[in-house]
Amino acid sequence: MSKKSIEKAINDYIQTESGGSTFPTGWVIVASLAPAPGSTGRSDSYITLSSDGLPMHTMSGLMQVAQNDARNNAMIAAIHRAGSGGERRGDDN
Repeated sequence: MSKKSIEKAINDYIQTESGGSTFPTGWVIVASLAPAPGSTGRSDSYITLSSDGLPMHTMSGLMQVAQNDARNNAMIAAIHRAGSGGERRGDDN
């Protein structure tokens, strides 16, 4: 698959999700890669792909937003679990 194909897929996805009312002006994909079978490496590696001409400050901003969203979603899920009788930490009662 080419980068052009990935960009088309992203554009098509955004068009569909937004009802055709918007389009991406920049994008970043970060993928975690597992070590190859038989490899002696013990850690994962990562690959980053972004839209052509995306300035570094914009790429960093997009990655920060994604990181903040992941953190917020995890926090909301933990609050929801605690509120629905899920496991609570530090509760001695």
